Amino acid sequence: MSDPLQLFESLVKRVDARTPCALCTVVRTHGSTPQTAGAMLLLDAEGQTEGTVGGGSLEAEVCRRAMGLLRSRSSGLLTFLLDHSDGWDDGPICGGRLDVAVVSLNEGSRADPFREAIGRIRRQETARIPLRVCHEGKVLEYRLNVEP
Repeated sequence: MSDPLQLFESLVKRVDARTPCALCTVVRTHGSTPQTAGAMLLLDAEGQTEGTVGGGSLEAEVCRRAMGLLRSRSSGLLTFLLDHSDGWDDGPICGGRLDVAVVSLNEGSRADPFREAIGRIRRQETARIPLRVCHEGKVLEYRLNVEP
């Protein structure tokens, strides 16, 4: 897993430079998965990434779908069944399920929870960041807890 402090600093830097980006965070797993809840990937509008949510075809699909959400300035919850049902050529066969919250950030105020988290982590405090996404007509909120 990448360093949360570095990832949040990159996120804030992109938002401050008015470069839209999306934070993709594994929020739930079940069974065998390549990453655990809390794994993060930052994707910007140019397709640059930092961090990981699992690598390979799974990560490529997360980036593809997240880019669509980023372009539409929306957030969402992506669910992946890690078996042969998704039709990927290299077919992940972990057998588990992975949910990824994608939070699009297009303006400075949306980055404020991450700015606060940077300060908390630097002070050796736990940072708690709300991740709000729309899914099936409902707003879901997850809490990302980052230990220093």
